[in-house]
Amino acid sequence: MGSGKGAGVSEFFAGWLPGLPQLLQGDKSEAWKRIAGGMETLGTHLKEFRPDVLVLYSSQWLSVLGTSFQVQQRPKGVHVDENWHEWGDLEFDFPVDAELGKFFASALKVNGLPSKTVDFEGFPIDTGTIVANRFLNPEGKIPLSIVSSWVYADAEKSRQIGRLVREECSRRGVRAAYVACSLLSAHYTPKEIKPAEDCVSASDDEWNQKFLNTLESGDLSSFNVGEYAKAVGADMQLNAFHWLSGVLEERETRAQIHAYGPIWGAGAAVLEFRGEGVGC
Repeated sequence: MGSGKGAGVSEFFAGWLPGLPQLLQGDKSEAWKRIAGGMETLGTHLKEFRPDVLVLYSSQWLSVLGTSFQVQQRPKGVHVDENWHEWGDLEFDFPVDAELGKFFASALKVNGLPSKTVDFEGFPIDTGTIVANRFLNPEGKIPLSIVSSWVYADAEKSRQIGRLVREECSRRGVRAAYVACSLLSAHYTPKEIKPAEDCVSASDDEWNQKFLNTLESGDLSSFNVGEYAKAVGADMQLNAFHWLSGVLEERETRAQIHAYGPIWGAGAAVLEFRGEGVGC
């Protein structure tokens, strides 16, 4: 587990970023390059925050029987994305805070939410986790705690999971950075395109811009998140956002937008949330 060197400090760090393999070859598209640059900026700021652990919720790690937590201490191997084979092999090798993952799973069970831990060699790490870790933790020095996306969780359960994860870190004096890896609109372009021609549809872009402007203002009271998620076919019903909302509960939620653009027609954004709050 982390050292807790930041215990008692009221500063916090949270972020949102996409996790598709195209971003590792950003030179093929100005839009991808811009998004990748935003992810590098987020990674620089995360390093400056000096967290004990990076708690990463990935919408690409799908689980059915509740929320799963990775507790294999050193996942390593080679992954090929199930949809984007042509973008090559994705090697991974990073440390995991196994003890913290076990505490998370226990906290969920105590509160009536199904959960389990995953601890076996060769478990398939998802693309989102691998890509996010490449940008946020390129030196591999920060232990991860990876949280799955429970496919049957609604907005309220996702928020509860985020809140319980944050409370567990606070209770144990762990200085955590919380990051959700997901997309905004998820209407992919259903055909081969030249990367330079990548774009978000006009309708999805309008909705995405409204959502981002609302996050930037910090006032979600007049924005219908459910309507937005339905209109843009949001990635996993926007549960990554609801999880992050639970993490940020009772805190300043104004977002700093580092990048926004298309990834094969889907809408991708890089966001950072920093400020003061109760606990860490």
